[in-house]
Amino acid sequence: MKHGRQTQAYRGMGQRSTKSSSVRVTREPVRASMMQRFRYRMDNAFSRGPMAIIVWLASMSVAIIVVAALFLALFRVKINAKGVGFIEAFWQSMLRVIDPGTMGGDNGWGLRITALLVTISGIFLASALIGIIAAAIDTKVQDLRRGRSFVVEQGHSLLLGWSPRIFTIVSEICVANENQSDACIVVMADVEKTEMEELLRTRIHKTRGTRIVCRTGEPASLHDLRIVNAAGARSIVVLGDVEDKGGDAEVVKAVLAVLVTSDDPDVPIVAEIGDGETAAALDEAGGGRVHCVRAADVIARITAQACRQAGLSAVCQELLDFDGDEIYFQVTPELEGRSFGEAVLAFETSTVIGIRSTDGLTRVNPPMSTRFGPGDAVIAVSEDDDTVVFSGFHDESAPHVQVEPEKDQRPQRILVVGWNPLGPVVLAELDEFVPAGSAVDVLIDDDLIEMDESDVPRLERLSVSVVTARSDMALLGKQVEDHEYNHVIVLGYRGELNAADGDARTLLTMLLLRRSATGAGHGLGRVVAEILDSRDVELAQATGADDFIVSDALSSYMMAQLAENPELDAVFTDLFDAEGSAIGVKPAEWYVRPDEPASFARITAAARARSEVALGYRLSASDDREAAIVVNPAKSDTITLRGGDRVVVIGPPE
Repeated sequence: MKHGRQTQAYRGMGQRSTKSSSVRVTREPVRASMMQRFRYRMDNAFSRGPMAIIVWLASMSVAIIVVAALFLALFRVKINAKGVGFIEAFWQSMLRVIDPGTMGGDNGWGLRITALLVTISGIFLASALIGIIAAAIDTKVQDLRRGRSFVVEQGHSLLLGWSPRIFTIVSEICVANENQSDACIVVMADVEKTEMEELLRTRIHKTRGTRIVCRTGEPASLHDLRIVNAAGARSIVVLGDVEDKGGDAEVVKAVLAVLVTSDDPDVPIVAEIGDGETAAALDEAGGGRVHCVRAADVIARITAQACRQAGLSAVCQELLDFDGDEIYFQVTPELEGRSFGEAVLAFETSTVIGIRSTDGLTRVNPPMSTRFGPGDAVIAVSEDDDTVVFSGFHDESAPHVQVEPEKDQRPQRILVVGWNPLGPVVLAELDEFVPAGSAVDVLIDDDLIEMDESDVPRLERLSVSVVTARSDMALLGKQVEDHEYNHVIVLGYRGELNAADGDARTLLTMLLLRRSATGAGHGLGRVVAEILDSRDVELAQATGADDFIVSDALSSYMMAQLAENPELDAVFTDLFDAEGSAIGVKPAEWYVRPDEPASFARITAAARARSEVALGYRLSASDDREAAIVVNPAKSDTITLRGGDRVVVIGPPE
């Protein structure tokens, strides 16, 4: 009857019942046998890992030795013709478990049989133990290769995420750590540890004594952040994929996880962000600890400005990297009550570019009449922090200062070849300084990228014409022949092509541009090209472009600088913001007479008369000298600038 009720219940499971009552099925509990219980406990023990198995095998070995010792002691089995007690029997049994050859000299069948059983058991257990230990070691080695072991470093630089910019950042931090005895950089990304190590080893030839440790993990995982000891890091850099629309989301999650893991307010967090609103929200959430780098805006502004000012990108790179001179803050009591205009000539080996007030306000190139208050610090470009030395006040005449001529208000025509997320920002920056009625032609390969009207920002002075072709290379020659361009900008196809393919296409584009312009018989204007990989710059110089924007390098320099000195955030914001001060490369004849020797102090005084800070100079190439950029020369240095040379200044926004 019981079986019949169960069958009836199963048949009714697939049918919709109209009765309120239901058939209740009862089952008897299954009682496990002793062997099943033993196997169950063994399975649970073994699943805990190799250590549990080793403990079990060791326990079984001891049990076998104890049983054998009891047998030998109770039955008074003679060993070496002598009767033995439990302790000696235990020792002799253990020797036969450890070394099978010990039983070779045993006499008497009682001892031989016991020794044989003990030895066979020992062989089995020892073999299993050796195999398990070998497997455990192999597993540990694999774990180490996967990069999942804990990092015991303290005071290290922590880099989270992986992008093409990581190589420059690591190289720059290695340069900054050159004077430290035990510096370490820890990199964690969702990439195989061996792959990261191989790429870093290939791209970074000199670590300058800095150890590089790689770990595989999720930057937004609290557990993985503990593995790399984020709480013990002295600076944290979070890299993102700026080309991916979801890249900011991953960076935000990683930054929030870091804020939870590391609560030290003195540890800066540098994050690469593409969206301005997201950057503002992170800054608010981090309470001043998070420093966001919006690389696209900086690169776009430099690209647009480089169309008018030769060598601007090289000047920015010289100012941002750790080779040569850097930006420092120094409190100088002698400046209290004195003006900023007096301070620019009061440091022989440093270039004063701004003031940081005691309330934290940072001003780059303030009005020359601005006074230093008690505790205010100079912002200076110098070789090292101990070279920012006050050398005394002295005035310098500026007999030759020219007013900047009026800008040419004739409409311009600009050609943009290629397209990427920087394109809209570049057009917006160009719109700020071109005369009204200017036009820009955007030539793109629609096999690589699709562009619609929503990609073009609203512009006041520029009219945009998008020209698409299945191969923009085929249309490039005709475009240059039909129009005479004032400026040409070549953008890489970010995202659609990798860095190597994108740069190869850029180099080919520049060669075709020069060839087409020569065939057309008219000028091409200034050519500015975006290079994705800094290793391609040397090759690109042979193509004849007037300036190169190594986009990944510039953003990497900024992040490395902020990781080492977060106080620079306000300085960079002022320098690279559209409404802040601007780095300029101006004609030398506006400051000194051509071919007339002059001290850099005189050039500084001339720049001061124009409400600018002289930062250095750029020499043009000629038969007797190579092109060069000099930043922060000594005030007493005598320089002879020629026609075509430039003075590097920081001035008011244009």
